[in-house]
Amino acid sequence: MKVVLSVDVESWPLDWRADAAQWLQDVERCVWGRGVSGEPVGLGFQLARLAHYGLTAVFFVEPLFAERVGLDALRRIVDAIQAGGHEVQLHPHTEWLEPVRQARLAQPGEFVRGCRLHHFSATEQGEILDRGLALLRDAGAAPVTAFRAGSFGADDHTLTLLAARGVGVDSSLDQAYLGRDCVVSAPPDARAPFVHPSGVIEAPVNGFEDRPGHWRHLQLTACSAGEMTAMLDQAQRSGWRWVMTLSHSFELMNGMRTRVDPLMLRRFDQVCAFLARHRERMHTVGFAQLQTEDWAHQPPPLRSHRGRTAWRMVEQAARRLWRG
Repeated sequence: MKVVLSVDVESWPLDWRADAAQWLQDVERCVWGRGVSGEPVGLGFQLARLAHYGLTAVFFVEPLFAERVGLDALRRIVDAIQAGGHEVQLHPHTEWLEPVRQARLAQPGEFVRGCRLHHFSATEQGEILDRGLALLRDAGAAPVTAFRAGSFGADDHTLTLLAARGVGVDSSLDQAYLGRDCVVSAPPDARAPFVHPSGVIEAPVNGFEDRPGHWRHLQLTACSAGEMTAMLDQAQRSGWRWVMTLSHSFELMNGMRTRVDPLMLRRFDQVCAFLARHRERMHTVGFAQLQTEDWAHQPPPLRSHRGRTAWRMVEQAARRLWRG
């Protein structure tokens, strides 16, 4: 079975009114973990741990921030990822566009036009994609072959535009967001990659039923290590050919990205160690290894049991108390 460890690399300002110098500090905080008490556990740490365990990941990199802080910050991210032998793919968050930023300042806390890519016209979306692709290219990234919209906010226009630009894979589909942030046309129970009418391969973020009628995606902050590893094991044993998990560059830190989150750090290490132990039957790969056979088969749904769900809820409650 192929396992795609997908990581969204992005930064979020503490203050959208700040200047470029402050935003660069936010990049250090959200992407690299600088300013975190203890050892930084951002991108550099994660790359080092993946190398330690001999694992491959795919990094969806947000590039639009570079228009605000300069290309060098983006180039540093791209260089580090590619030096580790991993894929760099496109992940634009439209919140970084100046008109959207100004709207956010004018209407704090409101859901304004432009927070999701599908809020833009097809022409505007094409311009945003071109800007993102150009920034990654100028930062030294290899040709982009896959895309994930910020907050999964893609629609069918997005996929048609990707096809026209030679980007053959979209990964904006997550059942937790489908019909809300993500409005891509897709079967309600899509689990395996499938060919969208645009011709682009849609590769969903996967998940499982953690209690009757409730779906949860395979994200590091959303699952206990026991749930994640049990679902990976169940997928492999039940004939899945392709599983995609989700995490972020800042996911091993607390909510304000000011200190290490020991629970997330433990989960990350446990999942990596599990995949390293079982590499004979679970191969971590990038999109370059996506083949027709991977979407020729719709696998059975994954289901956890209530004991694991209950333990994760205890963990999450303890984490919320720790985070204050």
